[in-house]
Amino acid sequence: MESYPLLNFLVAHGRKLALALGILILAFGAFASLEQSTWSWTFLGAIGGLVVYGFVASYAELVRLVTDMLLPK
Repeated sequence: MESYPLLNFLVAHGRKLALALGILILAFGAFASLEQSTWSWTFLGAIGGLVVYGFVASYAELVRLVTDMLLPK
């Protein structure tokens, strides 16, 4: 697995990366709410954060599945 460093990174840190990106989207929505004095951006940031977390976490699981099944140990 040494010849696939990005796959190795995603297997090791995929869930943490998904959580960090989801929180970042939520924080961006909260910041936009403070700047524009409307709370709808926080709601949209929360929804966007959940969607991004779901997509990135599922991608990380898919990479883990592929590496477990196809790459030699």
